[in-house]
Parts: sequence; structure tokens; C-alpha cells
Amino acid sequence: MKRYVVVLIVVGVIVSLLTGGVRATSNHAITINGSNDGWASDESFSCESADNAYFTWDADYIYFGISDADADYGKLATFIYVDTDPKTNPSGSGNGTTTGYSWHDTIALPFNADYTIVWKNESGNDYIEVQQYSGGSWNLVASATSAELNSGSNYVQFAIGTDYREVRIKRSTFGSPDHIYAASLTEQEWNSWYKYFFWPSDAATAGTGNKTLSHYFGFVLVDGIAPNFSGHEDTYPTGTNGSSTDFNSTTAWIGGVVPQSNTTAYVRNGHSVTLSDDATVKNLTILSGGTFNGGTGTKTLTIASGGTLQNNGAYTKDTEAVSFAGAGTIGGTIAFNNLTLAGTVSLSSGVTVNGTLTINANGAVSSNAPIYGSSSTLRYNSGGGYNVATEWGAGTSGAGVPQNVQTSSSGTNVSLTGSSARTVLGNVTIDASTTLALSSTSGGDLNVGGNWTNNGTFTHNDRTVTFNGSGTSTYGGSSTTTFYDIIVNSGATVDVGTNTLFNASNSVTNNGTLQQTKTVGAGATVDFLNVSTNKYYGLSIIAPTLSANVASAAGAAAPSAGLGDVTVKVLGGGVCGNMHANSKPVKRCYTITTASGGTATATFYYRFLDLQASQNPANLKLWQYQSGTTWSEPSGLTYANSTCVSGDNNCYVRVTNLTLPAGESRFALMETNPTAAVLSSFAAAAERGGVTVTWETASELGNLGFNLYRAAAVDGPWARVNPAVIPGRSPGSPEGFTYTWADRPPARGLYWYRLVGVGMNGVETELDTVSVSYPYGWLWLPLLAR
Repeated sequence: MKRYVVVLIVVGVIVSLLTGGVRATSNHAITINGSNDGWASDESFSCESADNAYFTWDADYIYFGISDADADYGKLATFIYVDTDPKTNPSGSGNGTTTGYSWHDTIALPFNADYTIVWKNESGNDYIEVQQYSGGSWNLVASATSAELNSGSNYVQFAIGTDYREVRIKRSTFGSPDHIYAASLTEQEWNSWYKYFFWPSDAATAGTGNKTLSHYFGFVLVDGIAPNFSGHEDTYPTGTNGSSTDFNSTTAWIGGVVPQSNTTAYVRNGHSVTLSDDATVKNLTILSGGTFNGGTGTKTLTIASGGTLQNNGAYTKDTEAVSFAGAGTIGGTIAFNNLTLAGTVSLSSGVTVNGTLTINANGAVSSNAPIYGSSSTLRYNSGGGYNVATEWGAGTSGAGVPQNVQTSSSGTNVSLTGSSARTVLGNVTIDASTTLALSSTSGGDLNVGGNWTNNGTFTHNDRTVTFNGSGTSTYGGSSTTTFYDIIVNSGATVDVGTNTLFNASNSVTNNGTLQQTKTVGAGATVDFLNVSTNKYYGLSIIAPTLSANVASAAGAAAPSAGLGDVTVKVLGGGVCGNMHANSKPVKRCYTITTASGGTATATFYYRFLDLQASQNPANLKLWQYQSGTTWSEPSGLTYANSTCVSGDNNCYVRVTNLTLPAGESRFALMETNPTAAVLSSFAAAAERGGVTVTWETASELGNLGFNLYRAAAVDGPWARVNPAVIPGRSPGSPEGFTYTWADRPPARGLYWYRLVGVGMNGVETELDTVSVSYPYGWLWLPLLAR
């Protein structure tokens, strides 16, 4: 049996937020012909007891439709209720009434309606009626017993098709408002007057008797808004009117109301607003051609729980913060300054955070990690347990990889999860009374490109922390950090400063540089970078109790022999950068910097894995860098060398009577003397066609070959004249040999030649320098042709 239903539509102007992938309506006209076509995807709604409802508008009309198997039954009356001057308190202020106009039973409305438009289809007796509430009652404005009402400006037209009904209403029918509240229901004139097709779909439950519509829609009737945006339900609609550029001014908005926690607001095409103070809004959409400016100063734009921030125009950040009070959505391309989340928020793929992304209690990113700016911080501020998720991805660059990470607010306990490593491009800061715990799953390691500051608790969970930056990372904080495995990558430097709270429970791998500064007092033994027993040792220094360079005058107090503040750097996994490529020292480079210098006992530590092939730990000597590629063994040293077998991590060479000059000194451990060639003679003679350089050696016990350099001035610059090392005639021989090399200077003039010996370990040592006058030039004649 057919039931005849009256549909009631309550329309309210709300600023629509466009969600990604939904096409915005643009003055979209619908042809009223009873055919269910022409509707865009963003004009379709769910509808109680119906398959779909449709709603949109253009400059002159609003359009409404219902699609359902019962929608074409006879004697169906659809009621559309409209509030043409919506207020932020929908049912408590403004004109109109919350008692709906009805042909049967009582209809309670969620807002103060000003107009009711009713249209009923009945064979041979179609009917249209427009009612206005004034003077305390509903009053007839116009009516027609047809499918079209055209009485002055009161224009309504409807059509019925198969399983479908639709209507258009001229906006001037109810005063041409620019924002409205709206709701609808359909009533069937059958038996007990059955009511259904409610819109919004959750406004009421289908059936007979009195009905209370508990929900409504609000729309701003301007171009560029998606009608079916979820924020249109139960929110106050407003849009910029162009009278002011101050977001916080009443004159900037339609209706004269600054957006608040139940407002859906639009920044319209051609309009610009600037945040001048704290503000709250449920939904904010910047339409195409509109501009939102964050403005200067400290202020916060709060998006109420369930709200949306959508940018289809221009969002210009400044020093403002945007805070989501609860769940929400961010759409479009937005570069934020500070962003705070207190609920689960879905981000578009176009979100950038240049300041701080703060995750408060209940906060989370549900989709699309943001892009983090070069000065940004991902700040965990939950005050409780939090498992790292979408906001911090597993990549090494791009979206989801934070610049800096901070755990803050007492009780915050951040846990990394999963089997993929995470990366912090910059600094890690663990505040007091907070915890950062690495994943308990194999592979869930952490890469750090910047500084490490721990004032709280760090839990390694047997995972690795790798410092992989290209500069110097400082280590500090008031709490001891015990790493499990710690790796310093090649090119990275970790400076632990004066901090001794540095430990590793399993291993330390230094392929970069470890650095520490401590005070070396008289007679004190000071360890540098000695992380833990048999894990990693760097260097130890003992300063004598009396200065080795200052004699004590009779009766005078003995001067202190302390070295004061000393900085030690240990480069691991490689040799010093200025050593010859064929050098074979222990794969560590030691740098000691003192303010005033002095004499000390020093212990240089290394691991078995730092030895090169065939090196004998008992024969290792200390070599000090001089200049260029020149190294020499300091004189007067007394050695004590440890054994070093597979698995050892604290092998050493200990020297006494080591003189440390003021400033920086660089040291290496090697076996062979790099100056093992003894030169007997070296000469250069000018001849037509070039210069002949000759030299003779007395022995070449540790010599691999020679390099010959030429310069036009005694102080250089020097250019090597031989393309490859000139090989020794018998490398390692105690005998000497004679060599000749022919060179062709580029022009006449005075030249210097320098002979350099290349040791078995690849280290170059200057042997001698001579000068020669070359009087011969080159004559170039022109080519004559006829």
C-alpha cells in the first residue's frame, strides 16, 4: 500500500569546508524535470527512510531532491523550513518560531524558522504553499494548485519522476538571504499521517504522530562551497562580507558575528582576513581566491572538536598557532607555524609544520604525516603513555621525518614501535620526568642527526642509536644515557662536552669522531671518551706535578703542571685526513688541544679491529703531524705497548715525556718510520729542451719511491711533475741508488725543485730543495699561407 509522505527541509547557512577530492559547487543550476540527473557528487546527502537527498543553490534558486522507491507516490507533501536570519543560538534568539507549520500533528524545530515551503503531488490536484511566521503566527504568503507557483517573486516549481521528486525555490521567495538554516521532512496523507524522508537523516525517526527535528543544516549561499560538507550540520554559517580584514571584527562577517565554537566560516573569493587575537571556530574554509593571514604576535586559532580547516585559497602563516581541541580534519595545502592536536586529526598530504607540532593528551595524526620544516619540532606533550604512529614515519627524509623531537610535560612516556628505524634530522630532547623508549622489536632503531639532551629517562630496549649528521652533535643533560649499541657514522662528530654521563651496555662503533673536554689537573689521571670497560676507550692523560718547562726558583712555590682544559677528539674507522693514501697506521686519528701546553704521560687506545693487516702491536710508535703530509716521531718518548688480540677493545700505546704544545696537536699510531730514505745528493741542471734533476740515496730501508715537485717561488705553490710515484729501485734496501728525471719548465725563469720520499706506509717526507735558472724559452712562429 502506498503511503503519502510530507518531507520537511530545514536549511541553515553554514560555511562549507571542502574536503579533498570533492568538487565544489559553482552556481550550479538543476533542471527541474523529474529526472534524477545533473547533481554533482558534493550535492548528495544521506536521508532518513530514503536512498538519497540532494541540495544545492545558484545565484537565484535553491534546489532539493529525494531519490527513493516511494518518492513518486501520490499525496506526498514535502515541508522545507528555513531560518533566514540564523543566530549562533539557533532556537534561543532571532525571529521566527521553533513550532513548525504542519498539516497534521506538531513539528518541533531545532531553530527559529521564518518560512515554510510546502509542495504536494496529487494527480490533478498538485499544490504549493509558502508560509511566513510573523506577528506570532504562520501566515500564508502565496499558494498554487499546480506544480508551479509564480506569484510575483514567490516562485516555486517541482517535478515528479520515477522514484524521484525535486523542487526549486527562488531565493527571493524568502527574502534573498545569504545564509540560512534549513531542514525538511515529507508527510504522507494516509491513515495516520505517516512522516519520513527526514533531512538531515538523523533529524527524527520515521513514523506517525508528533515529531521533533533535532538536527539541521546551515549554509552560506555563495559560490565555491560543497553543500554536503559534514560541517554544515548543526553549525552556525557565516562568511566574510568584505567590510573588514580583521578576523576578530564583527564587521568582517555576514550576520555581524565573529566565528565561534559552533561556526562554520568561509573566507570568500576576493576577501582577506588577518587573525588579530585568539579565536575559535568549528570549521574554517578558505575558498579559492580567499586569503587567511596568521598575523604577528602570539595568538591561537582553535578548531573545535569535530572541526575542519580547509584551504582552497591562500593560507599565510606568521607567528600564530592553530590548535585542534578534538578530532578534526585538515584539507588542502597549508604551511603552519605551530600546530597543536588534542584529538585524532586527519591531515592532507599538503600539510607542512615549520614551528612546533604538539601532540597533547588524546592527540594523534590519523593520516598523512606532515612535512617538517628545517626549524620545526615534533613535541610529545601527552602527560601519559603514547605510541609513536603516523606523525613520525619510518623514512629517512621527506614527509613524516621530524627535524627535532622533544618529550615534554611530566608523565609523558613516548614509545617507538615496529621493526623499522626512525630518523630525527636534528635534535632529541628528553625533558625531566618524561621517557623516550625505543622499539622492543628488532630493527626499530633510531638515527639522530643533531644533539642529544637527556634530562629524563631513556630506554634502549636493545636497539641501536646512530648519530648520522654531517656536523657536530652535542651530548648533554642531567641524566645518564645508557645506549645499547651506539654508532657514530663517518662524517659525524659527537661532542660529549664535559659530560661524563655517557654509557653503552653493549657496543660503541666510532666511524666518525668522538670529542670530549675535561680539566687535566696536576698529577691527575683524566680519561677521555672511555665509555665503559672493554666497550670503547679513547685517551688518558696524566700531567706531572711540576712543570717540565719552568724551573723552580729557590724558596719559590712550585708551579702547577696541570694542563687546564683539554679537548680530545678521536676519529675512528679511518686514518687522519692528511696522511698519504698508502699509509697504514692504526685506523684512528687523535687530536689533543690545550690552552697553554705542557708535558704529560698519554695513553692512546685502539681496538683490535682498528689494526691494519700485518701490524704488530708491540712495534707501534706515536707519530705527530707537522705540516702538509709530514709526520714525525716525537723525540724522547718512553713506550709501553699492550698486547692486542681478536676481540680486544682497549689495546693501547702509552708514552711518557710527551710534549703538548699550546693549541691543536694531531697524532697517529704507526710501525714504520716514514722518513726511511737517506739522501746523499740532489741537483738540477738546465739544458736546451729542459731541466735534468738527479739525486742519489745512501739507503732506502723504509722507502717506497719518490715524488718530485716544481715551483716558481721558494714558498710555492708546488706542482708535482711526475704523474705517478717514481718507484724506488729496491724498496726496503739498506743500499743507495742514483736517479735521473727530465722536466720541461713552461717558460724561461728561476725554478725550485723539491724531492719528497714516499715511505712504505705511504707517508711523504721532504728530503731536499734546490733551485735552477732556466734561460731557454719557446719560440712560436706564425703559419703563413698563400
